[in-house]
Amino acid sequence: MALSRTEVEALVQSHLHLAPITARTFARRCPASVEADDLISECYIALYNSAKRFNPGRAVRFETYAIHKMRGAMLEMLRTDDWAPRSVRDGKKAIDSAVSEFESRMQRQPSDEELAAALGWDCRKLKLIREQIHQATLLSLDTKRGEGDSDFLEYMHEDAPGPEERAVQSQQYEAVAAAVDRLPERERIAIQSYFRDDSLTHRQIGQMLGISESRAYQLHQQALVRMRMYLVRDQELFQ
Repeated sequence: MALSRTEVEALVQSHLHLAPITARTFARRCPASVEADDLISECYIALYNSAKRFNPGRAVRFETYAIHKMRGAMLEMLRTDDWAPRSVRDGKKAIDSAVSEFESRMQRQPSDEELAAALGWDCRKLKLIREQIHQATLLSLDTKRGEGDSDFLEYMHEDAPGPEERAVQSQQYEAVAAAVDRLPERERIAIQSYFRDDSLTHRQIGQMLGISESRAYQLHQQALVRMRMYLVRDQELFQ
């Protein structure tokens, strides 16, 4: 049963504090270029929409429901091409172009030193741009509760997530796991090695696979693109 306009407004007013707390917790995992104020604005909008759609008859606390929706709204904002600073987008295009040109000319992957030289950068800048690109890609595939949300729930003294949210999280995890299983072997190894608890760096993954750090990074990116394609049919789970 939908709430009345007065009830919606009262629900929003009594939970306004959730927006900045959730946004700032989420911001800890974002690149420095992401403005906290932008995240907070998304959370306020999501909070209002959550109140309009909330069904008090379901076995889900409003706080849990609203936080889930606010996180989804922030992730959706970060999935768009507009969130990243132009320098990062241009950097990715430059790296992709330089790698493609080098491969075409030399018939092999460039080393980090060769790639940096081709770009007119030093290796430190190349590493920094890669880290920023990776953060953007990782956020776009974020499908599970992070430490920030756990901290938030402790702060708010919340109970464990309700049964509906646990069911959604379980389905999200299964969908991502299935997508990983479908990856070609080397891409699967690159992804699993990077995101496991004792995660390896791209250099270490390259050494394990007998390839360059640049190639390991490329396998990582290819795997993420392929996973997004695999997850298209499950996109409703992540909205």
